[in-house]
Amino acid sequence: MLRQGRMGGDRDDMMNQIEGIAKTKPESAFRIWFDVATNAWKRTPINVQLSKRMFAWGERKGTLLMVDLDAKSDASMQDAIKHWVLKKHLDASVPIEVDRDLVRSQAIAQYWAYRFNSETPPGTRKIRFL
Repeated sequence: MLRQGRMGGDRDDMMNQIEGIAKTKPESAFRIWFDVATNAWKRTPINVQLSKRMFAWGERKGTLLMVDLDAKSDASMQDAIKHWVLKKHLDASVPIEVDRDLVRSQAIAQYWAYRFNSETPPGTRKIRFL
């Protein structure tokens, strides 16, 4: 969470970073996510461009802007997302399992929010997992 974080500049600085991503060299990466239905990790190769510096940071993590160069506007909503925020630990010694546990628990919570909302009668207040 970056609620108590500091922004790396004003709004104009952030807009300059967004525009500056187009000037960075494309990189190969993997989109990794946890599939609750199969209880397994999935990964897809993607090409991305990253901002050169963090635009916000907190006590333990910083964030970079990222553009998915392979996003398709006619694909499913998950695949159509082109702009992402990449969270990075400021301490390089933090094991990857810390992030995987967090992603897994968020995927499960999101799944159950979806299931709950699909079962609730009309007019019932829906829940939303952020």
